[in-house]
Amino acid sequence: MEKYSNDSFVFASASVDTGNAYHLALKLLNFDEMKDKNDLHNQLVEKSATIENSQLLDEDVLWGNIQIVKGLIGDGKVFKEKEFILKEKICNLIENSDLQDEIMIQGVVDLFIVKNDEIVLVDYKFSNSNSPVYLVQKYKEQIKLYKIALENYFKKPVKQAYLLSLKNANLIPVET
Repeated sequence: MEKYSNDSFVFASASVDTGNAYHLALKLLNFDEMKDKNDLHNQLVEKSATIENSQLLDEDVLWGNIQIVKGLIGDGKVFKEKEFILKEKICNLIENSDLQDEIMIQGVVDLFIVKNDEIVLVDYKFSNSNSPVYLVQKYKEQIKLYKIALENYFKKPVKQAYLLSLKNANLIPVET
């Protein structure tokens, strides 16, 4: 079906495969060893066997996203694709709820940076939407869960949270 996809009509599986390829590339690539696009290319060639659908990656788009992430890192410690399990009261997760029952939530944080006793949270999205407002509205609650999980574990505040729209190399702030 992918051969019938084009810019105005994309089968969901093609978009999901591309998004997964970007996620995996960003997980496996070493940003510290990447000074220019040639370094990116060399790392992609080296890791192409472990990045499923690496042929779907646009190196210019990937480079733009990496530059955004590197700009956030500074002298911080980077964590990629970290799994968590969160046990939390429902009233702490849902506005206007007084339910004291606890639930378990499992997730994976794409990337976060710990620096200066604070946390910067970044969640990757590969979406056909160009609307930052739509993306924030759609994923705000997910970011809130990630924030709670990180703050509970690290005992440090999440000072900044972002969605990184991979398709557009656009960093979108999210108020939580």
